[in-house]
Amino acid sequence: MRGPSRGTRNDLGVVRIQHDVIGRIAAIAAREVPGVVGVWEGLRFGGAARWFGGVKVETLETELRIQLPIIVRYGVNLPRVAVQVQERVREAVQRMTDLSAVEVDVNIHGVREPQEGRP
Repeated sequence: MRGPSRGTRNDLGVVRIQHDVIGRIAAIAAREVPGVVGVWEGLRFGGAARWFGGVKVETLETELRIQLPIIVRYGVNLPRVAVQVQERVREAVQRMTDLSAVEVDVNIHGVREPQEGRP
Protein backbone atom coordinates (compact mmCIF):
# COMPACT_ATOMS: atom_id res chain seq x y z
CA MET A 1 0.00 0.00 0.00
CA ARG A 2 1.40 3.37 -0.99
CA GLY A 3 -0.64 5.58 1.30
CA PRO A 4 -3.66 7.83 0.78
CA SER A 5 -4.63 9.15 -2.61
CA ARG A 6 -6.61 11.94 -4.21
CA GLY A 7 -9.17 10.74 -6.73
CA THR A 8 -11.38 12.23 -9.39
CA ARG A 9 -14.17 10.57 -11.31
CA ASN A 10 -14.76 10.97 -15.03
CA ASP A 11 -16.92 9.17 -17.62
CA LEU A 12 -14.44 6.29 -17.83
CA GLY A 13 -13.97 5.68 -14.10
CA VAL A 14 -11.78 6.99 -11.31
CA VAL A 15 -8.26 8.37 -11.51
CA ARG A 16 -6.35 8.20 -8.22
CA ILE A 17 -3.08 9.99 -7.59
CA GLN A 18 -1.16 8.67 -4.60
CA HIS A 19 0.08 11.18 -2.06
CA ASP A 20 3.59 9.78 -2.60
CA VAL A 21 3.39 10.92 -6.22
CA ILE A 22 2.26 14.41 -5.24
CA GLY A 23 5.06 14.56 -2.67
CA ARG A 24 7.61 13.59 -5.30
CA ILE A 25 6.31 16.28 -7.68
CA ALA A 26 6.59 18.84 -4.87
CA ALA A 27 10.14 17.81 -3.96
CA ILE A 28 11.34 17.96 -7.57
CA ALA A 29 9.68 21.34 -8.15
CA ALA A 30 11.19 22.76 -4.95
CA ARG A 31 14.69 21.66 -5.99
CA GLU A 32 14.28 23.63 -9.24
CA VAL A 33 14.14 26.93 -7.32
CA PRO A 34 17.50 28.75 -7.24
CA GLY A 35 18.86 28.75 -3.69
CA VAL A 36 17.21 25.48 -2.64
CA VAL A 37 19.81 22.84 -1.81
CA GLY A 38 17.32 20.07 -1.17
CA VAL A 39 14.37 18.77 0.74
CA TRP A 40 14.98 17.77 4.33
CA GLU A 41 14.56 14.03 4.56
CA GLY A 42 13.73 13.77 8.23
CA LEU A 43 14.77 10.96 10.47
CA ARG A 44 15.53 7.66 8.85
CA PHE A 45 14.37 4.55 10.61
CA GLY A 46 16.00 1.43 9.28
CA GLY A 47 17.08 3.20 6.10
CA ALA A 48 13.50 3.32 4.85
CA ALA A 49 13.21 7.07 4.21
CA ARG A 50 11.07 7.93 1.22
CA TRP A 51 12.75 9.41 -1.85
CA PHE A 52 10.86 12.68 -1.53
CA GLY A 53 12.01 13.13 2.03
CA GLY A 54 9.92 14.81 4.66
CA VAL A 55 7.23 16.14 2.33
CA LYS A 56 3.80 15.64 3.87
CA VAL A 57 0.66 15.64 1.73
CA GLU A 58 -2.81 15.91 3.26
CA THR A 59 -6.22 15.91 1.64
CA LEU A 60 -8.52 18.39 3.32
CA GLU A 61 -12.22 18.86 2.57
CA THR A 62 -11.82 20.94 -0.57
CA GLU A 63 -8.08 21.29 -0.96
CA LEU A 64 -4.73 19.62 -0.87
CA ARG A 65 -2.10 20.73 1.68
CA ILE A 66 1.59 20.12 1.08
CA GLN A 67 4.07 20.65 3.90
CA LEU A 68 7.57 21.00 2.52
CA PRO A 69 10.74 21.19 4.65
CA ILE A 70 13.57 22.66 2.57
CA ILE A 71 17.26 23.32 3.00
CA VAL A 72 18.61 26.47 1.38
CA ARG A 73 22.00 27.81 0.40
CA TYR A 74 23.63 30.29 2.75
CA GLY A 75 23.24 33.90 1.61
CA VAL A 76 19.85 33.69 -0.11
CA ASN A 77 16.84 35.76 0.91
CA LEU A 78 14.84 33.20 2.89
CA PRO A 79 11.32 34.68 2.49
CA ARG A 80 11.86 35.24 -1.25
CA VAL A 81 13.06 31.66 -1.80
CA ALA A 82 10.15 30.29 0.26
CA VAL A 83 7.60 32.21 -1.83
CA GLN A 84 9.26 31.01 -5.05
CA VAL A 85 9.05 27.42 -3.76
CA GLN A 86 5.36 27.88 -2.94
CA GLU A 87 4.64 29.24 -6.42
CA ARG A 88 6.70 26.58 -8.24
CA VAL A 89 5.24 23.68 -6.26
CA ARG A 90 1.66 24.90 -6.62
CA GLU A 91 2.08 25.38 -10.38
CA ALA A 92 3.74 21.97 -10.86
CA VAL A 93 1.13 20.08 -8.83
CA GLN A 94 -1.76 21.87 -10.57
CA ARG A 95 -0.26 21.33 -14.03
CA MET A 96 0.49 17.64 -13.49
CA THR A 97 -2.58 16.58 -11.46
CA ASP A 98 -5.38 19.04 -12.33
CA LEU A 99 -5.85 19.62 -8.58
CA SER A 100 -6.55 23.32 -8.20
CA ALA A 101 -6.86 24.10 -4.48
CA VAL A 102 -3.28 23.54 -3.35
CA GLU A 103 -1.87 25.02 -0.15
CA VAL A 104 1.91 24.86 0.17
CA ASP A 105 3.47 25.37 3.60
CA VAL A 106 7.25 25.83 3.42
CA ASN A 107 9.43 25.17 6.45
CA ILE A 108 13.04 26.29 6.08
CA HIS A 109 14.67 23.47 7.96
CA GLY A 110 18.33 24.28 7.38
CA VAL A 111 21.00 26.39 5.71
CA ARG A 112 24.04 24.92 3.95
CA GLU A 113 27.29 26.55 3.06
CA PRO A 114 28.20 26.18 -0.63
CA GLN A 115 31.11 23.81 0.10
CA GLU A 116 29.04 21.49 2.28
CA GLY A 117 27.74 18.25 0.81
CA ARG A 118 24.17 17.30 0.15
CA PRO A 119 21.61 17.70 2.96
